[in-house]
Amino acid sequence: MNRHLDIKGINEEIEKILIPYVRIKSFTNTVGEKDIEDFFRYYFSNKPYFQKNEDYYGTLPIKDDPLNRSVSWALVKGSGCETVVLIHHSDIVSIEDFRNYKEYALSPYELEKKLRCIIASLPADVSNDLESGDYLFGRGVCDMKGGGSIQIALMNYYSKISDLKGNLVLLVLPDEENLSAGMRSGVVLLRELQNKYNLNYKLMINSEPHQRKQKDIGVFSIGSIGKLMPFIYVRGFLAHAGKVFEGLNPLNVMSGIVRATELNSNFSDTVFSGEASPPPTWLYFKDSKEHYDVSMPLFAYGCISVQTMKQTPKEVLDKIKIIAEGVFKQVLNDTQKSYDAFCEVTGVPQQRLPWSVKVISIGEFLKDVQQNLGNEFNGNYNKIMDNLFSDVKTGKMVV
Repeated sequence: MNRHLDIKGINEEIEKILIPYVRIKSFTNTVGEKDIEDFFRYYFSNKPYFQKNEDYYGTLPIKDDPLNRSVSWALVKGSGCETVVLIHHSDIVSIEDFRNYKEYALSPYELEKKLRCIIASLPADVSNDLESGDYLFGRGVCDMKGGGSIQIALMNYYSKISDLKGNLVLLVLPDEENLSAGMRSGVVLLRELQNKYNLNYKLMINSEPHQRKQKDIGVFSIGSIGKLMPFIYVRGFLAHAGKVFEGLNPLNVMSGIVRATELNSNFSDTVFSGEASPPPTWLYFKDSKEHYDVSMPLFAYGCISVQTMKQTPKEVLDKIKIIAEGVFKQVLNDTQKSYDAFCEVTGVPQQRLPWSVKVISIGEFLKDVQQNLGNEFNGNYNKIMDNLFSDVKTGKMVV
Protein backbone atom coordinates (compact mmCIF):
# COMPACT_ATOMS: atom_id res chain seq x y z
CA MET A 1 0.00 0.00 0.00
CA ASN A 2 2.46 2.65 1.17
CA ARG A 3 5.94 2.66 2.63
CA HIS A 4 5.20 5.62 4.90
CA LEU A 5 3.17 3.70 7.48
CA ASP A 6 4.43 4.55 10.98
CA ILE A 7 3.51 1.64 13.24
CA LYS A 8 5.16 2.97 16.38
CA GLY A 9 2.96 2.03 19.32
CA ILE A 10 0.80 -0.36 17.31
CA ASN A 11 1.44 -3.26 19.70
CA GLU A 12 -0.08 -1.29 22.54
CA GLU A 13 -3.00 -0.25 20.32
CA ILE A 14 -3.67 -3.86 19.32
CA GLU A 15 -3.74 -4.98 22.95
CA LYS A 16 -5.94 -2.02 23.87
CA ILE A 17 -8.45 -3.21 21.25
CA LEU A 18 -8.06 -6.90 22.02
CA ILE A 19 -8.94 -6.99 25.72
CA PRO A 20 -12.43 -5.44 25.48
CA TYR A 21 -13.02 -7.27 22.19
CA VAL A 22 -12.37 -10.63 23.89
CA ARG A 23 -14.62 -9.71 26.82
CA ILE A 24 -17.66 -9.53 24.52
CA LYS A 25 -19.76 -12.69 24.87
CA SER A 26 -20.28 -13.07 21.15
CA PHE A 27 -21.13 -16.77 21.21
CA THR A 28 -22.21 -17.92 17.79
CA ASN A 29 -25.91 -17.72 17.05
CA THR A 30 -26.76 -15.71 20.18
CA VAL A 31 -27.84 -12.11 20.75
CA GLY A 32 -24.35 -11.46 22.12
CA GLU A 33 -23.09 -11.27 18.55
CA LYS A 34 -24.84 -7.92 18.15
CA ASP A 35 -22.67 -6.40 20.90
CA ILE A 36 -19.79 -6.58 18.43
CA GLU A 37 -21.54 -4.00 16.26
CA ASP A 38 -21.65 -1.49 19.12
CA PHE A 39 -17.99 -2.15 19.95
CA PHE A 40 -16.96 -1.66 16.33
CA ARG A 41 -19.07 1.47 15.89
CA TYR A 42 -17.74 3.02 19.10
CA TYR A 43 -14.11 2.44 18.14
CA PHE A 44 -14.29 4.05 14.71
CA SER A 45 -16.58 6.88 15.78
CA ASN A 46 -13.78 8.07 18.09
CA LYS A 47 -11.07 8.17 15.41
CA PRO A 48 -10.45 11.50 13.64
CA TYR A 49 -10.46 10.06 10.10
CA PHE A 50 -13.81 8.38 10.54
CA GLN A 51 -15.27 11.38 12.36
CA LYS A 52 -14.53 13.36 9.18
CA ASN A 53 -15.79 10.54 6.94
CA GLU A 54 -18.83 9.11 8.69
CA ASP A 55 -19.94 7.26 5.55
CA TYR A 56 -16.71 5.22 5.59
CA TYR A 57 -17.89 2.83 8.29
CA GLY A 58 -21.14 1.18 9.25
CA THR A 59 -23.15 -2.03 9.27
CA LEU A 60 -25.16 -4.01 6.75
CA PRO A 61 -28.12 -5.89 8.28
CA ILE A 62 -28.29 -9.56 7.36
CA LYS A 63 -31.53 -10.15 5.48
CA ASP A 64 -34.16 -12.21 7.33
CA ASP A 65 -31.78 -12.93 10.20
CA PRO A 66 -33.72 -14.01 13.32
CA LEU A 67 -31.13 -12.36 15.58
CA ASN A 68 -31.03 -9.13 13.53
CA ARG A 69 -27.26 -9.38 13.16
CA SER A 70 -25.23 -7.23 10.81
CA VAL A 71 -21.91 -7.25 9.00
CA SER A 72 -19.71 -4.42 10.28
CA TRP A 73 -17.39 -2.68 7.87
CA ALA A 74 -14.95 0.21 7.48
CA LEU A 75 -13.14 1.83 4.56
CA VAL A 76 -9.91 3.81 4.34
CA LYS A 77 -10.00 5.61 0.99
CA GLY A 78 -6.77 6.52 -0.73
CA SER A 79 -6.02 7.31 -4.34
CA GLY A 80 -6.81 4.89 -7.15
CA CYS A 81 -9.03 1.83 -7.28
CA GLU A 82 -6.80 -0.98 -6.04
CA THR A 83 -8.14 -2.35 -2.78
CA VAL A 84 -7.09 -4.82 -0.10
CA VAL A 85 -9.83 -6.44 1.97
CA LEU A 86 -9.17 -7.42 5.58
CA ILE A 87 -11.64 -9.95 6.92
CA HIS A 88 -12.27 -11.79 10.17
CA HIS A 89 -15.19 -13.27 12.07
CA SER A 90 -16.31 -12.07 15.47
CA ASP A 91 -18.35 -14.99 16.84
CA ILE A 92 -16.84 -17.47 19.26
CA VAL A 93 -17.52 -21.07 20.23
CA SER A 94 -18.36 -22.37 23.70
CA ILE A 95 -15.95 -21.91 26.61
CA GLU A 96 -16.85 -25.23 28.26
CA ASP A 97 -13.41 -26.62 27.39
CA PHE A 98 -11.90 -24.12 29.87
CA ARG A 99 -13.59 -26.23 32.58
CA ASN A 100 -12.84 -24.79 36.03
CA TYR A 101 -11.51 -21.61 34.47
CA LYS A 102 -14.32 -20.84 32.05
CA GLU A 103 -15.36 -17.76 34.04
CA TYR A 104 -11.95 -16.30 33.10
CA ALA A 105 -11.97 -17.46 29.46
CA LEU A 106 -12.92 -13.98 28.25
CA SER A 107 -10.56 -12.16 30.63
CA PRO A 108 -6.97 -12.68 29.43
CA TYR A 109 -5.19 -10.96 32.33
CA GLU A 110 -7.21 -12.77 34.99
CA LEU A 111 -6.84 -16.09 33.16
CA GLU A 112 -3.07 -15.70 33.03
CA LYS A 113 -2.94 -15.31 36.81
CA LYS A 114 -5.03 -18.44 37.31
CA LEU A 115 -2.90 -20.47 34.89
CA ARG A 116 0.29 -19.43 36.66
CA CYS A 117 -1.09 -21.03 39.81
CA ILE A 118 -1.21 -24.43 38.06
CA ILE A 119 1.74 -23.99 35.71
CA ALA A 120 3.40 -27.22 36.88
CA SER A 121 0.42 -29.25 35.66
CA LEU A 122 0.30 -27.68 32.20
CA PRO A 123 1.81 -29.23 29.04
CA ALA A 124 5.37 -28.10 28.35
CA ASP A 125 4.51 -25.96 25.32
CA VAL A 126 1.78 -24.14 27.28
CA SER A 127 3.93 -23.55 30.35
CA ASN A 128 6.79 -22.32 28.16
CA ASP A 129 4.50 -19.82 26.43
CA LEU A 130 3.12 -18.72 29.78
CA GLU A 131 6.56 -18.21 31.31
CA SER A 132 7.83 -16.32 28.26
CA GLY A 133 5.34 -13.52 28.78
CA ASP A 134 4.94 -13.28 25.00
CA TYR A 135 1.40 -14.65 24.91
CA LEU A 136 -2.05 -13.88 26.21
CA PHE A 137 -4.57 -16.65 26.83
CA GLY A 138 -8.34 -16.69 26.33
CA ARG A 139 -11.09 -17.53 23.87
CA GLY A 140 -10.25 -15.94 20.53
CA VAL A 141 -7.03 -14.28 21.72
CA CYS A 142 -4.76 -16.24 19.38
CA ASP A 143 -7.55 -16.73 16.88
CA MET A 144 -10.06 -14.47 15.16
CA LYS A 145 -10.22 -11.72 17.80
CA GLY A 146 -6.45 -11.46 17.96
CA GLY A 147 -6.26 -11.16 14.19
CA GLY A 148 -9.26 -8.84 14.15
CA SER A 149 -7.62 -6.50 16.64
CA ILE A 150 -4.58 -6.28 14.37
CA GLN A 151 -6.81 -5.45 11.41
CA ILE A 152 -8.76 -2.78 13.30
CA ALA A 153 -5.52 -1.18 14.50
CA LEU A 154 -4.11 -1.20 10.96
CA MET A 155 -7.22 0.56 9.66
CA ASN A 156 -6.62 3.34 12.17
CA TYR A 157 -2.91 3.61 11.32
CA TYR A 158 -3.45 3.63 7.55
CA SER A 159 -6.13 6.30 7.94
CA LYS A 160 -3.41 8.69 9.15
CA ILE A 161 -1.52 8.55 5.84
CA SER A 162 -2.46 11.62 3.80
CA ASP A 163 -1.00 10.35 0.51
CA LEU A 164 -2.20 6.75 0.75
CA LYS A 165 -2.12 4.88 -2.53
CA GLY A 166 -4.95 2.36 -2.74
CA ASN A 167 -7.76 1.50 -0.36
CA LEU A 168 -8.43 -0.73 2.63
CA VAL A 169 -11.75 -2.39 3.44
CA LEU A 170 -12.41 -4.19 6.71
CA LEU A 171 -15.23 -6.71 7.15
CA VAL A 172 -16.22 -8.07 10.57
CA LEU A 173 -18.47 -11.10 10.12
CA PRO A 174 -20.87 -12.83 12.52
CA ASP A 175 -21.88 -16.48 12.32
CA GLU A 176 -18.67 -18.02 10.97
CA GLU A 177 -18.89 -20.95 13.35
CA ASN A 178 -22.41 -21.93 12.33
CA LEU A 179 -24.18 -21.20 9.02
CA SER A 180 -21.94 -18.48 7.51
CA ALA A 181 -24.72 -15.88 7.41
CA GLY A 182 -22.08 -13.17 7.85
CA MET A 183 -19.96 -14.19 4.87
CA ARG A 184 -22.95 -14.71 2.61
CA SER A 185 -24.09 -11.16 3.38
CA GLY A 186 -20.50 -9.96 3.22
CA VAL A 187 -20.41 -10.83 -0.48
CA VAL A 188 -23.39 -8.55 -1.03
CA LEU A 189 -21.71 -5.78 0.96
CA LEU A 190 -18.45 -6.07 -0.99
CA ARG A 191 -20.35 -5.61 -4.22
CA GLU A 192 -22.16 -2.55 -2.87
CA LEU A 193 -18.91 -0.95 -1.68
CA GLN A 194 -17.23 -1.79 -4.98
CA ASN A 195 -19.91 -0.01 -6.97
CA LYS A 196 -20.25 2.96 -4.62
CA TYR A 197 -16.54 3.73 -4.20
CA ASN A 198 -15.16 2.35 -7.49
CA LEU A 199 -13.02 -0.31 -5.83
CA ASN A 200 -10.94 -2.96 -7.58
CA TYR A 201 -10.37 -5.81 -5.15
CA LYS A 202 -6.84 -7.18 -5.52
CA LEU A 203 -6.27 -9.15 -2.32
CA MET A 204 -8.26 -10.49 0.64
CA ILE A 205 -6.51 -11.28 3.92
CA ASN A 206 -8.27 -13.50 6.43
CA SER A 207 -6.76 -13.43 9.91
CA GLU A 208 -6.78 -16.94 11.33
CA PRO A 209 -4.14 -18.78 13.39
CA HIS A 210 -1.46 -20.81 11.68
CA GLN A 211 1.11 -23.39 12.69
CA ARG A 212 4.52 -21.93 11.95
CA LYS A 213 7.54 -24.22 11.86
CA GLN A 214 9.98 -21.51 12.92
CA LYS A 215 9.11 -19.04 15.65
CA ASP A 216 10.14 -15.92 13.75
CA ILE A 217 8.83 -16.93 10.32
CA GLY A 218 5.10 -16.63 9.70
CA VAL A 219 3.10 -18.72 7.26
CA PHE A 220 0.75 -17.44 4.57
CA SER A 221 -1.83 -19.81 3.13
CA ILE A 222 -2.65 -18.75 -0.42
CA GLY A 223 -6.13 -19.31 -1.77
CA SER A 224 -9.25 -20.45 -0.01
CA ILE A 225 -11.55 -23.42 0.28
CA GLY A 226 -15.26 -24.07 0.02
CA LYS A 227 -17.40 -25.19 2.95
CA LEU A 228 -20.36 -27.50 2.53
CA MET A 229 -22.46 -28.97 5.34
CA PRO A 230 -24.65 -31.78 3.97
CA PHE A 231 -27.49 -32.73 6.32
CA ILE A 232 -28.56 -36.38 6.45
CA TYR A 233 -31.84 -37.50 8.01
CA VAL A 234 -32.75 -41.17 8.46
CA ARG A 235 -36.32 -42.13 9.30
CA GLY A 236 -36.79 -45.49 10.98
CA PHE A 237 -39.81 -47.41 12.22
CA LEU A 238 -40.54 -47.45 15.94
CA ALA A 239 -40.49 -50.78 17.79
CA HIS A 240 -39.92 -52.04 21.32
CA ALA A 241 -36.53 -53.59 22.07
CA GLY A 242 -38.30 -56.90 22.65
CA LYS A 243 -39.72 -56.87 19.12
CA VAL A 244 -36.77 -55.66 17.11
CA PHE A 245 -37.83 -57.19 13.79
CA GLU A 246 -41.06 -55.19 13.83
CA GLY A 247 -39.06 -51.99 13.54
CA LEU A 248 -36.16 -50.44 11.70
CA ASN A 249 -33.49 -48.76 13.79
CA PRO A 250 -32.32 -45.53 12.07
CA LEU A 251 -29.11 -45.61 14.10
CA ASN A 252 -28.07 -48.73 12.22
CA VAL A 253 -28.37 -46.93 8.89
CA MET A 254 -27.00 -43.62 10.14
CA SER A 255 -23.94 -45.14 11.78
CA GLY A 256 -23.19 -46.99 8.55
CA ILE A 257 -23.33 -43.74 6.60
CA VAL A 258 -21.03 -42.11 9.15
CA ARG A 259 -18.49 -44.94 8.89
CA ALA A 260 -18.58 -44.87 5.09
CA THR A 261 -18.06 -41.10 4.82
CA GLU A 262 -15.89 -40.16 7.81
CA LEU A 263 -12.41 -39.23 6.51
CA ASN A 264 -13.33 -40.64 3.10
CA SER A 265 -10.59 -39.39 0.77
CA ASN A 266 -12.91 -39.68 -2.25
CA PHE A 267 -14.43 -36.39 -1.08
CA SER A 268 -11.05 -34.62 -1.10
CA ASP A 269 -10.23 -32.32 -3.99
CA THR A 270 -6.69 -32.24 -5.33
CA VAL A 271 -5.27 -29.23 -7.13
CA PHE A 272 -1.76 -28.40 -8.31
CA SER A 273 0.99 -30.47 -6.73
CA GLY A 274 0.54 -31.59 -3.16
CA GLU A 275 -2.54 -29.46 -2.49
CA ALA A 276 -5.62 -31.35 -1.30
CA SER A 277 -8.65 -30.50 0.78
CA PRO A 278 -8.99 -32.34 4.10
CA PRO A 279 -11.33 -35.35 3.99
CA PRO A 280 -14.78 -34.86 5.56
CA THR A 281 -15.69 -35.30 9.20
CA TRP A 282 -18.97 -35.45 11.11
CA LEU A 283 -19.60 -32.46 13.37
CA TYR A 284 -23.12 -33.22 14.55
CA PHE A 285 -24.91 -36.54 15.01
CA LYS A 286 -27.87 -37.44 17.23
CA ASP A 287 -31.18 -39.26 17.39
CA SER A 288 -34.71 -38.09 18.12
CA LYS A 289 -34.83 -39.12 21.76
CA GLU A 290 -34.92 -36.53 24.51
CA HIS A 291 -34.67 -39.21 27.23
CA TYR A 292 -34.07 -42.95 27.53
CA ASP A 293 -36.78 -45.52 26.88
CA VAL A 294 -36.89 -49.11 25.61
CA SER A 295 -37.93 -48.31 22.07
CA MET A 296 -35.83 -47.62 19.02
CA PRO A 297 -35.46 -43.94 18.13
CA LEU A 298 -37.81 -42.82 15.39
CA PHE A 299 -35.15 -40.95 13.42
CA ALA A 300 -31.50 -39.93 13.44
CA TYR A 301 -29.73 -37.05 11.75
CA GLY A 302 -26.45 -35.24 11.48
CA CYS A 303 -24.18 -32.88 9.54
CA ILE A 304 -20.92 -33.71 7.84
CA SER A 305 -18.36 -31.03 6.99
CA VAL A 306 -17.06 -31.31 3.43
CA GLN A 307 -14.37 -28.86 2.28
CA THR A 308 -14.09 -28.41 -1.46
CA MET A 309 -11.86 -26.74 -4.01
CA LYS A 310 -13.41 -28.03 -7.25
CA GLN A 311 -16.49 -30.10 -6.47
CA THR A 312 -19.94 -28.58 -6.79
CA PRO A 313 -22.63 -29.09 -4.11
CA LYS A 314 -24.47 -31.40 -6.51
CA GLU A 315 -21.39 -33.58 -6.99
CA VAL A 316 -20.94 -33.90 -3.24
CA LEU A 317 -24.61 -34.73 -2.64
CA ASP A 318 -24.57 -37.29 -5.45
CA LYS A 319 -21.64 -39.06 -3.78
CA ILE A 320 -23.41 -39.07 -0.43
CA LYS A 321 -26.60 -40.37 -2.00
CA ILE A 322 -24.77 -43.30 -3.62
CA ILE A 323 -23.10 -44.15 -0.30
CA ALA A 324 -26.39 -43.85 1.61
CA GLU A 325 -28.16 -46.15 -0.84
CA GLY A 326 -25.40 -48.73 -0.54
CA VAL A 327 -25.38 -48.58 3.25
CA PHE A 328 -29.18 -48.77 3.45
CA LYS A 329 -29.20 -51.81 1.16
CA GLN A 330 -26.51 -53.53 3.23
CA VAL A 331 -28.37 -52.84 6.48
CA LEU A 332 -31.56 -54.34 5.07
CA ASN A 333 -29.66 -57.41 3.84
CA ASP A 334 -28.00 -57.88 7.23
CA THR A 335 -31.31 -57.39 9.02
CA GLN A 336 -33.00 -59.98 6.82
CA LYS A 337 -30.19 -62.49 7.47
CA SER A 338 -30.48 -61.90 11.20
CA TYR A 339 -34.25 -62.32 11.04
CA ASP A 340 -33.96 -65.52 9.00
CA ALA A 341 -31.52 -66.96 11.54
CA PHE A 342 -33.85 -65.97 14.37
CA CYS A 343 -36.81 -67.64 12.65
CA GLU A 344 -34.82 -70.81 12.11
CA VAL A 345 -33.95 -71.07 15.78
CA THR A 346 -37.41 -70.18 17.08
CA GLY A 347 -39.51 -71.95 14.47
CA VAL A 348 -41.26 -68.75 13.44
CA PRO A 349 -42.34 -68.84 9.76
CA GLN A 350 -39.88 -66.86 7.64
CA GLN A 351 -41.00 -63.92 5.54
CA ARG A 352 -39.51 -60.92 3.80
CA LEU A 353 -39.29 -57.88 6.02
CA PRO A 354 -41.27 -54.92 4.62
CA TRP A 355 -38.46 -52.36 4.33
CA SER A 356 -37.05 -51.09 1.05
CA VAL A 357 -34.31 -48.66 0.09
CA LYS A 358 -35.37 -45.07 -0.55
CA VAL A 359 -32.95 -42.14 -0.54
CA ILE A 360 -34.12 -38.73 -1.78
CA SER A 361 -33.08 -35.10 -1.52
CA ILE A 362 -35.01 -32.59 0.58
CA GLY A 363 -36.13 -30.95 -2.67
CA GLU A 364 -37.57 -34.22 -3.93
CA PHE A 365 -39.24 -34.81 -0.57
CA LEU A 366 -40.87 -31.37 -0.50
CA LYS A 367 -42.09 -31.74 -4.06
CA ASP A 368 -43.61 -35.12 -3.20
CA VAL A 369 -45.50 -33.95 -0.10
CA GLN A 370 -46.68 -30.76 -1.80
CA GLN A 371 -48.17 -32.81 -4.62
CA ASN A 372 -49.91 -35.12 -2.14
CA LEU A 373 -50.96 -32.66 0.57
CA GLY A 374 -50.93 -29.29 -1.21
CA ASN A 375 -52.11 -26.28 0.80
CA GLU A 376 -52.44 -28.29 4.00
CA PHE A 377 -48.72 -29.02 3.97
CA ASN A 378 -47.74 -25.48 2.94
CA GLY A 379 -49.75 -23.99 5.80
CA ASN A 380 -48.26 -26.31 8.40
CA TYR A 381 -44.75 -25.87 7.00
CA ASN A 382 -44.95 -22.07 7.10
CA LYS A 383 -46.33 -22.16 10.64
CA ILE A 384 -43.47 -24.36 11.84
CA MET A 385 -40.88 -22.13 10.15
CA ASP A 386 -42.40 -19.02 11.75
CA ASN A 387 -42.26 -20.69 15.17
CA LEU A 388 -38.63 -21.70 14.64
CA PHE A 389 -37.74 -18.17 13.56
CA SER A 390 -39.39 -16.80 16.71
CA ASP A 391 -37.65 -19.32 18.99
CA VAL A 392 -34.23 -18.42 17.58
CA LYS A 393 -34.94 -14.70 17.86
CA THR A 394 -36.02 -14.96 21.51
CA GLY A 395 -33.14 -17.26 22.44
CA LYS A 396 -35.43 -20.18 23.21
CA MET A 397 -33.56 -22.23 20.62
CA VAL A 398 -30.01 -22.05 19.27
CA VAL A 399 -29.41 -23.40 15.77
